[in-house]
Amino acid sequence: MLYRRVSTKEQEDEGWSLDSQLREAQSWAERNKCKIIGDFVESRTAKGSARPAFTDMVRMLAEFPGAFILTEKTDRLTRNRRDDLLLESLNISAFFLKENRWQKPDAKAHERLVHRFKVLFAENYSENLSEEIRKGLNEKVHQGIYPTHAPLGYLNVPEPGTKRKMIAIDPARGPIVRQLLLEYASGSHSIKTLAVRADELGLRTKKGNRLHKSGMEDILRNPAYCGIIRWNGVDNDGVHEPLISEATWQTIQDVMSGRGTSRVRYGAKNLAYRGMLRCACGHQMSGEVKKGKYTYYHCTGMHACERPFVREEVFDDYFVSLLEGLVLPDFILEELCKDVRAQYEEERTVDAARMAALEGQLRRAKSRRERLYDDYADGVLSREEHKEKKQALVSEIRDIEVTMASLSGQESRSYDEAVEILELAKTAHLRFKSAGPDEKRQIVSAMLSNCKFDGEKVVADLNMPFDLMLNVAIEGAGGSAENGKSVDWWR
Repeated sequence: MLYRRVSTKEQEDEGWSLDSQLREAQSWAERNKCKIIGDFVESRTAKGSARPAFTDMVRMLAEFPGAFILTEKTDRLTRNRRDDLLLESLNISAFFLKENRWQKPDAKAHERLVHRFKVLFAENYSENLSEEIRKGLNEKVHQGIYPTHAPLGYLNVPEPGTKRKMIAIDPARGPIVRQLLLEYASGSHSIKTLAVRADELGLRTKKGNRLHKSGMEDILRNPAYCGIIRWNGVDNDGVHEPLISEATWQTIQDVMSGRGTSRVRYGAKNLAYRGMLRCACGHQMSGEVKKGKYTYYHCTGMHACERPFVREEVFDDYFVSLLEGLVLPDFILEELCKDVRAQYEEERTVDAARMAALEGQLRRAKSRRERLYDDYADGVLSREEHKEKKQALVSEIRDIEVTMASLSGQESRSYDEAVEILELAKTAHLRFKSAGPDEKRQIVSAMLSNCKFDGEKVVADLNMPFDLMLNVAIEGAGGSAENGKSVDWWR
């Protein structure tokens, strides 16, 4: 079964690599005397689960015992762990052309680890692309443009002469929201009665629902209504028309002050597992120092929990024991680093091609902008036509430059983070033994989550990809959790 994929419909229309994927697959099949019995083409991201062609292929594979997936590389097939686990559960084999490797149900332990790490890296790269999109949103905020869906009382509308979205006051809901804000600023309402008042005035969400107390509070706290865009905790001046003045918005905040919940405050002692452990009953475990040097943890439940105080060393021993099971031998570490580096370089090649295409678009856009004045001077364009086309080109050039800046600003973060993960798995148990409270907390937070104490032992979830490493370790050692901690698991 041949599976070919590009990320968007536009890439499919432009012929982005689909033809080359087909030629490479046909050549491989001919050399290896295989028959392609199905060709599934997708123009969607592999990060999500809504992939009709992928679903149809998996369904068809069940009808042809012995059939396997033929695809260009790991990230063509999947960029999420969920789909990879689905293929594994169905015992489906795959051959990756550019990587020249099989992934089969009976693969050796270290081969499974290499494959899963490829999936992890592909997923991480996809997340980094999302981060580049966030950079574009940051640039919009810097220009004073509201970056996401308009808050209630505003609408997303196109900027004149461009396809860029801005926000403008909703003629239907805007006046109602303004009235509610002014009434609350006068001190005549609680948030609850203001929600009732909103219902009386006929205010509904964009989905047609009534506003509840939480939705009303979101409106009162949003500085967009006074012309300020709060983005990533930083206030920026917006170019949209405000519904109220900054002074009125500040009055609203003053009226609301003192009604929030109190924050949890920790003591002055620096404890390794502060805020990280829960009792099996569901309550937080709190630490305290006895006799000036011994740290104990206990349940903070309102009703007395029968579980006794526990020395911190008990938790230390558990975490060290678990971390020892994640030790990677040098040859596997080198293999994974080499593989990740190769995949990273391939992605950078794609980015370089994309940058070259953007540079061409930028040159053409600037050339069109230069010709505009000549058309206006020659009488081909009227003043209004010239102004409109110029605004559109300025916006297009700005968008291209923002995208180029995002691409050129990318560093080898994905690769560095992947190597750091592998190095951490290799040395975490040694670092942990000699670490102070802060470093212990950092290691546990990076590798574990949902740590609970049931009175006898700690139960915790390993974060990805450390869970994969331990599972492969246990499988390689014959399925014993105890043997999974052996340094011989990869043999």
